[in-house]
Amino acid sequence: MAILQANLHHAIAASAVIEKIFSEGGLDIALIQEPWINADSMVAGLNNAELCSEDTVTAYVEVKGPNRSKVLFCSAYLPGDKQDPTEELTNVLEYSRRQKSELIVGCDANAHHTIWGSSDTNMRGELLSDFLLSNCLQVLNNGHTPTFVTKTRQEVIDITFATENVSKCITKWHVSSENSMSDHRHIRFDISGLVEAQYPRVRNPKDTSWDMYMSP
Repeated sequence: MAILQANLHHAIAASAVIEKIFSEGGLDIALIQEPWINADSMVAGLNNAELCSEDTVTAYVEVKGPNRSKVLFCSAYLPGDKQDPTEELTNVLEYSRRQKSELIVGCDANAHHTIWGSSDTNMRGELLSDFLLSNCLQVLNNGHTPTFVTKTRQEVIDITFATENVSKCITKWHVSSENSMSDHRHIRFDISGLVEAQYPRVRNPKDTSWDMYMSP
């Protein structure tokens, strides 16, 4: 599976680039933030797209193969005016756990941390980093190639993270050099070799029929 992550900056041209990549068959899933929307607040320019909330889009996917794998894909925009960037992410993570599914998140974090390649670390970055570490979520960013580029500023503020099992199946993560027609560069990665998530089996002695167990 070929995945692309991008902040479209509400731009028609940036949406057209994504549509072109889809039409050429070079993409399976796009995790987009700040899409181009029409007067009815519907995503415009991209086929078969649905908004789940103002800042978060999720898609529950069952990947077919020798072992069917359940994966929740999430695209999130974390507004910079909120002190705590993890509120909506917490809801998504709790849902994935209830569904016993893997989770992959692509987000415009508006947060700095050297863990994902930023030039410095700020308070939002600390909060988001603590959230990821405490929930055993793996940051997939590598290197220091800026994801946000303007004439006056370059920084890494777009990150990708995933649950531990599926993170082992993600390869070729990189910041693309292709023209995105946005102030955010495209992030590309592949997913291969997905397997069914394993959950430990637990026996509860309170549910045991001891009379039947002890009978000859």
